[in-house]
Amino acid sequence: FPSHDSIFIEKYDVTYTGREIRVGSLFLNFFTGSATIKDFVLYEKDGKTPFFKASKLETRIVLKKILVGTYDITRVQSVNPEVTIIQIGNRFNYDDLVRTIAGDTKDTATKTKTDPLHLFIRNIDISNYAITYINKSPYTKIAINKGYVRIPLIAWNDPKLHVSAGFSFLTGGSLDTQTDYNEKSGAYHTTASLKEFNLSMLYPYLKDYMKVKSLDGLLSTTLRVNGNANTPQKIAANGSIALANLSIVDNVGEKLIACEKTEVVVDSIN
Repeated sequence: FPSHDSIFIEKYDVTYTGREIRVGSLFLNFFTGSATIKDFVLYEKDGKTPFFKASKLETRIVLKKILVGTYDITRVQSVNPEVTIIQIGNRFNYDDLVRTIAGDTKDTATKTKTDPLHLFIRNIDISNYAITYINKSPYTKIAINKGYVRIPLIAWNDPKLHVSAGFSFLTGGSLDTQTDYNEKSGAYHTTASLKEFNLSMLYPYLKDYMKVKSLDGLLSTTLRVNGNANTPQKIAANGSIALANLSIVDNVGEKLIACEKTEVVVDSIN
């Protein structure tokens, strides 16, 4: 049934987050343990510009398991989430939000050993997300869309984690990844496929080092990487790297570098 808690959220949003929040609707079902928020918007400090928004946020939890100390979240879904990140020097447009939510991080209490939280999170599905990153100096705008993240299970008693993720670049190209990670040992295996990434996105950074007017080219890679998060220097990889239609043009219109196609097959990097 619909809940009036959306009014409560909007009433105390600034108190707890320092930001304005708007909620289209909030539905709570105490029989199924589900909560659904539609048309959620978190604004910038000006209270007018959206910082984060999503058309739907949903979660479900098995209520009867809470009575025995187990938190079993059977579904976490986010549909059409969008976020805009702006960087000015070493400052970001979310710094105030982090400070407000984190509060005083000093822990003066005596730490005691407690039993691990019996937490299960199943069926995490973030679909069609979009991220826009803007750097004021040098001015750079990187935008991705059609993003997805899928995690079948996060379990307190199972260190193994499988993550499928990917997105498309607005300027062209896409990235898809599959990662298996063991939280206990730190070991991971990742397969990444980058298709026709447009290098023009990197032009603002290149012109800081070279007097050039343009950078063009399409980069594609397929890499399989094995490593360990505890010893990041120990990494092994193989795959292929291909570059098509590379062109760097200087300030007077002359090509400094041009190549129709280059491909490197990597047997192993260790």
